[in-house]
Amino acid sequence: MLTVAAALRICHAVASDPRCRARIQNHRPLPQLSGWGMAGAARNTAMILLGRKAGTPEFDQYSCVGVTEATTEAISAASVSGALTRPGPTLLPEVRHSTGVYRVVDGTHHQASWVVMTDGTDYVFDWHATLELHDPLLYRTADWRRNENPVRMAAFSGFDA
Repeated sequence: MLTVAAALRICHAVASDPRCRARIQNHRPLPQLSGWGMAGAARNTAMILLGRKAGTPEFDQYSCVGVTEATTEAISAASVSGALTRPGPTLLPEVRHSTGVYRVVDGTHHQASWVVMTDGTDYVFDWHATLELHDPLLYRTADWRRNENPVRMAAFSGFDA
C-alpha cells in the first residue's frame, strides 16, 4: 500500500534530483492551474505558441514524456532495484522500481510515473499535471488509466491495498 510517509519520500527523491527540478519547475504557468491538474498542459500550449515543436528536445524535456523520464529515473535510483547498482542505503525501501505509464483518454495522450511497491501494489504519480515537486497528483493505477479519482499529495491520506 502507499502510505503518506512513502509518498513523501518519493516526492523528496524527485525534489532532490536536479534534472527533475529543472524539468518540473521550468516555465511554470499560473499556480491556479496546478490545483486543476492543468499546469503541464498549459505549459505545453505556451511552448507551442512560442514556436517549440513536439518531438524536439526543447519541447520534449518539459512535456509529460520528459518529466516522466526524469522522475522515474530518480525514483528507480533510490528504490530497491536501484540500490543493487549503487553503494549506499536504499532511500525508498518500499519501492521496487518506477517506469513510465502511458494512456489515452478522450483523445488526450499522457504519460506519468508508475511506481511499483515491494508489496506488489502500484500507483501513478503525475508531476506534469501540477508542476509542483512536492504536490503531484496521485492515483491508483486503474484510476489513472481512466483519469479518475486523482488526489493531490497535499491532501493525500494513503491508499489501501
